[in-house]
Amino acid sequence: MAEINQKIVRCDRCNQFYDVFSFTSCPYCSGIAPQQANPGYGYAPPAPGNGSFSRTVDPYSGGTGNFSKTIDPYASSSQAGSFSPTIDPDAPKAGSFSRTIAPEGAQANREMSETVYVDEGVPNGSGSPVVGWIVVINGNDCIGKDFRIHTGYNSIGRKSGDIVITGDNSISGEKDSMIVYEPDTKQFYISHDSGKNVLSVNHEPVIGGSVELHPYDLIRVGKTELVFIPLCGKRFSWKEGLANG
Repeated sequence: MAEINQKIVRCDRCNQFYDVFSFTSCPYCSGIAPQQANPGYGYAPPAPGNGSFSRTVDPYSGGTGNFSKTIDPYASSSQAGSFSPTIDPDAPKAGSFSRTIAPEGAQANREMSETVYVDEGVPNGSGSPVVGWIVVINGNDCIGKDFRIHTGYNSIGRKSGDIVITGDNSISGEKDSMIVYEPDTKQFYISHDSGKNVLSVNHEPVIGGSVELHPYDLIRVGKTELVFIPLCGKRFSWKEGLANG
C-alpha cells in the first residue's frame, strides 16, 4: 500500500488549511486554484470557507482583522475610510435661517394700500387739507387752542384720536364724539360715539344720531366748550375754490 505523505497546516494570513507537500505556499493567498492537489495522493485541500470562519475585516484598516469605529461622515476633517457627502455650496448651512426678503414693489404696494380721502378737491401730494376748526373757549387747560377738521371722520378723545383734548377727565379717552365733513354736500355733522357723558350742540343734547353743524355753533364735549368755525362750505371748497360775492 502506497504511503501518503501530507502535512496540513493553517495559513497565518487567511486561516485556510493547505498541504505543504502539495503547495510551497498558501494557494488561497497566492491565487492558485484551491482544487489543485498533488496527483496520486487522493487529497484536495479544503475549499475556501468549508469548515473555516474568518473574522470580518475592516477594508479601510491598516491590518488584518482590525475593526474601526463608526466614522462621522460630517466630521470637520477627512478620515481614512470615510466619505464626505456632496454639499451644495449655495444651500444654507444647517441651523441657519435666512431672512425673508420682501419682493420688489412690496413697499410700494403697502404705501398704495393706505387709506386716502375721497375729496376730489384735495390737491395732489397733500395729505388732507384743513376744512374747518373747533376752538376751545371754556372749560380746561386747552382754552384758546384750535383743532383742525379734515375731510371724512374726525374722532375726538382725551388720549387718542384725530382731535385730542387733554385736561378734562369727563371726556372719554378715545372715540368720545365724531365730527364729519362730507365734501360732496359741503356739510359738517357731529355725533356721539363712545363717550360716557352727553354731547350737546347749542345746549341741546345729541341723542341717537348726528346733528348738522353751522358756523359758530357751540359744542360741549364733557365739560369742555368749543366753537365750530368752518372753512369749506358754500363760499369755498378745495374743488371749486373761493366763490365770488
